[in-house]
Amino acid sequence: MAATTIKIQPGTAATLRKLGEKGMTYDEIINELVFAYLAFVDKLYQRVNEPIVGRPLEEIMDELESNTPPRRRR
Repeated sequence: MAATTIKIQPGTAATLRKLGEKGMTYDEIINELVFAYLAFVDKLYQRVNEPIVGRPLEEIMDELESNTPPRRRR
């Protein structure tokens, strides 16, 4: 596959270098970020679709803010 060129700000390039490991290309770093983002969004969608009926809103908000696994209803 032919490579393309994209313009990014110097600060963005520096951030990408910090996020990657030695020897990684920008392409590899960007792909890792994209896949991590997609996994994160998928997890959010899964949490949104969980039943929350009967639970206090404060409990749900605390759970989301603390990143703890959701409590399952029985």
